[in-house]
Amino acid sequence: MPELPEVEIMRRGVASIAGCTIRDCRRPPSRLQPVEMTPGLRAFRRRVIGRNIDVVGRLGKRIVLELDSGDRIVIEPRMSGAVILANPRDHAHLRLILELSGPAKRLLFWDQRG
Repeated sequence: MPELPEVEIMRRGVASIAGCTIRDCRRPPSRLQPVEMTPGLRAFRRRVIGRNIDVVGRLGKRIVLELDSGDRIVIEPRMSGAVILANPRDHAHLRLILELSGPAKRLLFWDQRG
């Protein structure tokens, strides 16, 4: 798992998405076992699409997106993951894509592992 300073650097790197609206949520197909999502993707999409991201925070080694609905999206980078705005190392390892309004067009969760 990335150490705490690296997760804080990730948080700062994506902090500019605060104030953006989530326009869409996609989970690219993967030949590896998918990363666990709770709730499932269908329910997750219903709860996040159209919501504003109020705060980009961190709780321990997790990135926390606080939404205007009071819901939170918690992303755990794990051993080999990264939360980034653009230019993933490769597209085969994208696990979650949040399409956003505003200058930061999307938030990506990339993880080399399944």
